[in-house]
Amino acid sequence: MKDLTEQDFLSGKVNLHIHTNYSDGKADFKKVLDNAKKNGYKLISITDHNTVEGHKHYQDEILVTGVEFDCWFGYVFIHLLAYNIDVNHPSLCPFLAKTKAETATVKAEKKETAAAKAIETKKDTTKKLETKAAVLVDTPEVQAEEVKETVKKAAKKVAAKADDTAEKAVKTVKKAAAKKTAAKTTKKAELKTEFFLQFSGKEYTEKEILKKVKDVWTKDLKNKVGDMKDVKIYLKPEESAAYYVVNGDTTGRVDL
Repeated sequence: MKDLTEQDFLSGKVNLHIHTNYSDGKADFKKVLDNAKKNGYKLISITDHNTVEGHKHYQDEILVTGVEFDCWFGYVFIHLLAYNIDVNHPSLCPFLAKTKAETATVKAEKKETAAAKAIETKKDTTKKLETKAAVLVDTPEVQAEEVKETVKKAAKKVAAKADDTAEKAVKTVKKAAAKKTAAKTTKKAELKTEFFLQFSGKEYTEKEILKKVKDVWTKDLKNKVGDMKDVKIYLKPEESAAYYVVNGDTTGRVDL
């Protein structure tokens, strides 16, 4: 066999599937071979259906022995190509036809066999389906029992989940009640205090001083009371004044 390149295949100078009048082709074997050589083919294979008779009479350096078997794979009818075969091998001979008439007969017989196999498979499949359907129809009690068992299992799962949910809810309520009780206890324990500043015969409460700061914040500085997030007040009794820092960046003084 000649060494071939990719270009040989791309240029169409290789053909490995050709039929002659030994099977279902029109031209005779020698003419096909001569035309291939005349047209510069690098490699050909004549693969007549179920016969290699032409290869027994003609050989050439561009010719590869071949055959196309009509056969079935399982229950599927296929064409199987074989190449570079020994056309006189004793194991191959029983599967080959010697004339065109025999080739057609072999092909028809194989198709009939494949069709029969397909019909048999269909019958077998139908029978299995019918048997399965009969089992389903004839055992309603078993199916009903299986359904009941499935429902029982599902009901147990739902009940268990409900119990678990209820238990979690009770724990949550108890925790909330405990927190509420603790909050009440804390609230009751809070110490109520009042602040008074007495200096030079004058008295000021914490609320009064804070009100003065708020007045400056809203009236003088044109801000909103709600914008006051943090207020620090420093008392200077000797100056009769209080110094403040609002929100960490606004400072000022109010007279007492």
